[in-house]
This record gives sequence, structure tokens and C-alpha cells, in this order.
Amino acid sequence: MANSPLLPAPVAATLPALAHLPEGRAGHYAEASLRGAANTQKAYASDFRQFAAYCQTAGVESSPAQPQTLADYLAHLADLGRKYATIQR
Repeated sequence: MANSPLLPAPVAATLPALAHLPEGRAGHYAEASLRGAANTQKAYASDFRQFAAYCQTAGVESSPAQPQTLADYLAHLADLGRKYATIQR
């Protein structure tokens, strides 16, 4: 049953391997996001894949991301017309 194609893959299997999680509060939030509801995990996995693709195109590291990289990515999402709620997630 665990190999059934109808069951979604665990998020850990769908997220690119992270070199490390951040320390402190940021790490706590990152770990908590990996334990959320299935749809939340799917959304976060999709968000991270999109961010990683943006970073690859921009020629910058996605993890750990620099503050300027995050700011540039948020501006990129806004330029694409993404809604505030989408960017906030």
C-alpha cells in the first residue's frame, strides 16, 4: 500500500535536499512547515521548487538564501502580478 501510485510522495521526497535548516526561530518555523497538513506541504514544496528555479536562473544559491536574493524574488513575484496572499505564503 505504501507504494501505491495514488498516495502522494512524502514532502521530504519532493523537496530538494537542504544542506541545513537555519538555526534559532527560523529553523523552528522551517521544521514546523514540514509537519503541516498535506496541502500545506504541497504548497510549500511547490513554492520552494519555484524559488530554487528562480535562484538557478539568477545564478545564486537558494539555500542558504541571502536577504537580497529573497527581496529580489519577492519583487519578481510582484512583477509577475502575483497576489499579496500568494507572495506572503
